[in-house]
Amino acid sequence: MDKPHHIAIIGTGLAGLSAAYQLASQCRAKALNGQEITISLIDKSRGLGGRLANRRLPNGAAFNHGAQYVRAGSSRFQELMERACRHEHAIRWADPITNGPSPEADTDRPRYVGTPGMSALGRFMFSEADRQAKACGIEIARYRQTQITELARTTHGEHGWLLMDNLGTQLGPFDSLIIAIPAPQAGHLLTALDAGENPSLAPLIKATETGMAPCWSTMVGFDTALASAQDAWQPPDSPLVWVGRGVRADTADSPADWHGYILHADPDWTRTHLARSANKIGPMMLDLLASAMGKPLPEHIHLSSHLWRYAFAPNASGQPCHMASDIGLVLAGDWCLGNRAESAFESGIAAGNAVIDTMLQVS
Repeated sequence: MDKPHHIAIIGTGLAGLSAAYQLASQCRAKALNGQEITISLIDKSRGLGGRLANRRLPNGAAFNHGAQYVRAGSSRFQELMERACRHEHAIRWADPITNGPSPEADTDRPRYVGTPGMSALGRFMFSEADRQAKACGIEIARYRQTQITELARTTHGEHGWLLMDNLGTQLGPFDSLIIAIPAPQAGHLLTALDAGENPSLAPLIKATETGMAPCWSTMVGFDTALASAQDAWQPPDSPLVWVGRGVRADTADSPADWHGYILHADPDWTRTHLARSANKIGPMMLDLLASAMGKPLPEHIHLSSHLWRYAFAPNASGQPCHMASDIGLVLAGDWCLGNRAESAFESGIAAGNAVIDTMLQVS
């Protein structure tokens, strides 16, 4: 029997998790002519899901401070989200978004929110990948809080990769590498490699120059509900592109006398204030909210902000993923196909398929 094919995935956002899911699923379906694989998931964070994120406060309150929901257009993604609903990791969310697209416009692309928070979708995706992997005898290795800072080529087999983290630890060698992180971060890792020795790197590095846009996210809590504030609102003529409940009321319990809201700023406003500290941003975004509502706000009892430096992909490359098959390297992420969570999912699926197809061709 051939030696195992070792695969590393950098990034455990939706693209990386979808790649792991597809690798495990295809291994089970195609059997890979008897060749075994190993899968290592590596991420600088403790949790799973990337921007499918929520933050819990000491008082038990929570905020979905990243993606507010996901929409499913393809039957494949809808089936996955419906399975998440059946396992109580998600619910459908059809409430109107004031000044946003009408629910009727989304009838063929239902919206879903994670329960009790959006990070539940990341945990669900990992559990699905792990279930498929265990069915064909694969154990998915997870490396938490491991920030990869350097890549190196090795002569291991036909092609191989060594990964170095910020503590100087070396991981690998790996036969295939999927990089499923924001394009600028992927580009930073690749440009440090010798493109002269690896000419197939050039188009991948070029693809990462697509650029991504930032978003300041502010979490605010009051002991009284905001008068006339809707559960989900896109204020017109405002730098705020989203005002909504911290979490949907039907997905999580909140403390008594607590009303949490999440505010997202548009990329232009965020870029203007990119260098400001989070404790300065919160009051500024509250001023934007008061202006949008046309009335003063009550005193807040919680205020914090988070910068999503790579929140949007306004100039998607248009390819599901980018691959250099001769060196076993694939790039994936929402930046390949667009801003949607489903774009990240489809890109991860394509990346997993690309690795499997290359393995089958070689074997």
